[in-house]
Amino acid sequence: MIKKIISDQEELESLYSIQTLLESGGLLFVTNHNEKIQIPSQILHTITESLFHLLRGRKLLLVPETEFVSTTVAGEILSLPPRSVAALIRGGNLQATMVGNRYSIRLQDVLHYKIMHQS
Repeated sequence: MIKKIISDQEELESLYSIQTLLESGGLLFVTNHNEKIQIPSQILHTITESLFHLLRGRKLLLVPETEFVSTTVAGEILSLPPRSVAALIRGGNLQATMVGNRYSIRLQDVLHYKIMHQS
């Protein structure tokens, strides 16, 4: 289940403060042993982009690129029966790979389809 991240004005203001800090660049994590860890610029960029979307009320979901699901699981996510998911695949609307006699679908593709077609 995807939960709403921002629940009140105080949290929203905190996110704006974090976004301002991130945009300034050069941030460090400091551990409780005073060890300083530089945050790589690509990670800062990813966090900043994520905050940009969250602050606009958009949902974000972190999904492993390598996770695959069956037509049954894809159907649960899309609120469709597995046969309808198979029809989407055969029609070229959803990418999948045949493994034996069953489809294997990237979870990322299922979620993208859901966003693009069921929002």
